[in-house]
Amino acid sequence: MSSSEFSPNDIKWMAYAIELARKGVYSTPPNPAVGCVILQDNQLIAEGWHQKAGQPHAERLALAQAKEKGVSVEGSTVYVTLEPCSHHGKTPPCADAWWSLRLAVSSLPRKTRTLSSLEMEFFD
Repeated sequence: MSSSEFSPNDIKWMAYAIELARKGVYSTPPNPAVGCVILQDNQLIAEGWHQKAGQPHAERLALAQAKEKGVSVEGSTVYVTLEPCSHHGKTPPCADAWWSLRLAVSSLPRKTRTLSSLEMEFFD
């Protein structure tokens, strides 16, 4: 996908997710710093960033924030700066949370992939 295929809104919201991720750059190693935003009708409904290694990831924090607000994420658009993890470590896999909600997730690719772009296509 070329940058010309991204809308100005895609660029805006991914930039904001990156800004959130930067908050964790010194506290998340050995994990990556990740940011996540959830939108409905181009309105921000929840956000999260991975704050510290061993604690919930950005995606889980954003989902928890939406739940705390009593907002359904069904039909939402999600921007996350790294594809959701699909392995169980100190925290459960983030991909499982998205799968259970049947959401599409947009992310930046990473060098070592545990969840390929092709696998991301299964979200309805």
